[in-house]
Amino acid sequence: MNKRTGRRRVSPRANQTKSFGREKLNCQDVTQELSKEHWYMPGMKAKAGIAGMVMVTGYMIITTQPNNEARAASCPDLPKVTWWKTNHEKIIKYVDQRYNGDWESYLTKWRNYRNKMKTIFEKDGTAIVKSRGLRLKGAKLKKHIGDVEKRILVTQCLKHKHGGRLASGNPLDGSSISQARRSLAHMFQVAKE
Repeated sequence: MNKRTGRRRVSPRANQTKSFGREKLNCQDVTQELSKEHWYMPGMKAKAGIAGMVMVTGYMIITTQPNNEARAASCPDLPKVTWWKTNHEKIIKYVDQRYNGDWESYLTKWRNYRNKMKTIFEKDGTAIVKSRGLRLKGAKLKKHIGDVEKRILVTQCLKHKHGGRLASGNPLDGSSISQARRSLAHMFQVAKE
């Protein structure tokens, strides 16, 4: 409506009418009513677009993370040793965190341990597992050496499947999932403002 003349402006779409309840309104009336009630908020489209991009980016980051469990499942199970409270996933994370993804150093540790146990067995000695206060001799020591052999084989399989810093997130740049979460949180904060 023109404030000076008091007349309504006529647009090409003025003849298009829609029924809302009992009264009929044309498109121009609906637009004017919506603008009076401030349905359109400046900047909302941009904020909604940013929020949408953040959601899509988050989904892409989550879905492109390597599935360590699925890869590890293709390796044989670890032998059942009561004092080894570990699994494939824990070994992968341990090598990543403690050895900085250097599988060969971790394998060398276990090979040295196996060789030490073999030497004790060949000399008919007794091996002591310090963490548990156990004494292994004879058949028990031989079984333990076999378990260590199996663990080395499983670890070699995990090395082959994971080959590096896969437990922390993206193997290409070494960035972790927590860094991705922080950047997503920052993007959400910017989108809110």
